Amino acid sequence: MRNHDTDLRYICLSTLLVVALKPCPAQTGSIEGRVIDDTGASIPFVNIGVRTTSVGCISDERGTFRLEIPDRLLMDSIVFSAIGHSSMTLAARDAVLQGHLEVVLPKKIYELPIIEIHGQQQRIVELGTHKGIAPGSTSIQSVHGGAAMALLIRPPEGPFRVVKANVTILESELDTFLLRFRFLGVDPVSGKPGKDLVHREMIVRSSINKGEVVIDLSAMNINLDQPFFLAIEWINDERTAELLRRRLARNNPRIDGEIRNNKVVRTSADGRVIEKRRLTDAELERMEQDRVPRVYLRTRAGGRYTCMSRDASFADWESTSDVLVANVTIAY
Repeated sequence: MRNHDTDLRYICLSTLLVVALKPCPAQTGSIEGRVIDDTGASIPFVNIGVRTTSVGCISDERGTFRLEIPDRLLMDSIVFSAIGHSSMTLAARDAVLQGHLEVVLPKKIYELPIIEIHGQQQRIVELGTHKGIAPGSTSIQSVHGGAAMALLIRPPEGPFRVVKANVTILESELDTFLLRFRFLGVDPVSGKPGKDLVHREMIVRSSINKGEVVIDLSAMNINLDQPFFLAIEWINDERTAELLRRRLARNNPRIDGEIRNNKVVRTSADGRVIEKRRLTDAELERMEQDRVPRVYLRTRAGGRYTCMSRDASFADWESTSDVLVANVTIAY
């Protein structure tokens, strides 16, 4: 019998390959450039993309970026958003015509709500999920970064202070990797992750292969008084970005169809299989060349928990059947 972790990981990898090997749009435009603040300093790890689509990326440590825009989205807008800065929206067509951009996001002063915590906090509790007996795995890396998973945290009523947060890594294929922790409000209409509640960066670089990645937040004085989503966002570091650049530079032709058990399967609009063939040795080698190392987060059966994911910086949040194994520790 197969190991359950292995089965779910296999399903995850197959799904990722299906996404990666879909035919590209016939034509695309590209933009590249650098994101800076109003002092001229580079802004690293800026979320960039077209809202409600999987077209997006994150700027690197130097604030530089490159984004491919399909022709079908040229009438849309590109959003640039960085924690602690004002956002900017540019017309996609104008950006593509310009080609190279220098985007300025001024620093923003946020007026934080006053949350009074009376007396000395006596209770420390950990909220979130635990490993459970039926763990799975998922990967939150997308080709351009910005993919994320978000777990809904329901704290006790009243104000509280966030002390630390953690997420469990099932396996890392990288020497080091970057994850961004975010606390997102609950959108009152959709119930999905909303705006940032904390306007400071919470980024962790880790070399852990398996186990918990923990971020100590005790010195940040994060006071909240409402339910929130703990979001874990993938960021491409320099090494991963270089692997992605090499992948794009190879410009390998895409495989027309889905990959299932080392076979290419093409279906009609109504779901009927119209072609099935085995992958050639050349195609298998090309897939291996195109594959970028990933970080697998531990998940478990959902139960009473709410978890959502997105596959790019501004893609729609979608509910997931399994939930992230992650926790926050609060004092109240």
